[in-house]
Amino acid sequence: MMLLGWLYQDIGWPLGLAIPAAILGGLVCGLVSGLLIARARLPAFIATLTMMSVARGLANILTDGRQIVGFPDWFTSLATVRHFGFLSVTVGLFLLMLLVAWVFLRFRAGGRNLYAMGGSAEVARLSGIKVRTITIWIYALRGALAGLAAVAMAARL
Repeated sequence: MMLLGWLYQDIGWPLGLAIPAAILGGLVCGLVSGLLIARARLPAFIATLTMMSVARGLANILTDGRQIVGFPDWFTSLATVRHFGFLSVTVGLFLLMLLVAWVFLRFRAGGRNLYAMGGSAEVARLSGIKVRTITIWIYALRGALAGLAAVAMAARL
């Protein structure tokens, strides 16, 4: 969220470029976490806590610890205007993402691989699943989704 605000307010990027850049920033953070977990074999808790501390420190450095305000009305209305009386664009987006995740986990082989890895990564590895590679990409995807959630939160706040 701070990367989005910094790129938009301080650097002067248009919001249409700052939003994908913020999501990409989240993806990079997730990718680093995934590499720390899969390649450096750090426990997931330690790797993600480390990445959170690094991201928080970088956000403070970039923004000098101050708030970033002044987003355009069309952006903030994504989270505040209710369509059909109850549904904002951001809530609709997350409901759509929920549906896509459910379909992937339920009907795709990649989803079954994730269930297998969650049950036992060693058994999944022995059954031929590329656990290390999938772990890296799942953390990268998790980071991108966190970046998307940060954009939605910026619109809300």
